Amino acid sequence: MLSALTAVLSNLVSIVPAVLMLKPFVEALKDHDRAWLIIAMASTLAGNFTVLGSVANLIVVQTAAASGLTISFWDHFRVGAPLTIVALVIGTSCGRRWSRQQRKVFGVTRSLANHGRGVA
Repeated sequence: MLSALTAVLSNLVSIVPAVLMLKPFVEALKDHDRAWLIIAMASTLAGNFTVLGSVANLIVVQTAAASGLTISFWDHFRVGAPLTIVALVIGTSCGRRWSRQQRKVFGVTRSLANHGRGVA
């Protein structure tokens, strides 16, 4: 849910304003560190959704036009939208898995350290 909200906001108001708008809500979350990672991932990938989602997209379209190749908004959207959605789903899934593994690893490390067998 957070990744979808971030992606939509990033395309509506740009990445930095979207992140600033989410800040008050993220600080109130229980696992705000993971939330910031999700926001970073989603706001970055969301730039591929449309031509206007990233300055880099505009540079590529202008460079292509100078070489005689026209990339329209809809040409980009037909590729960018599905690619972004798939990347967000994979990124969110990996983020959840990483978060669970991190808790296991750090939980084990803390318990070993508490018993004098911690890793230096």
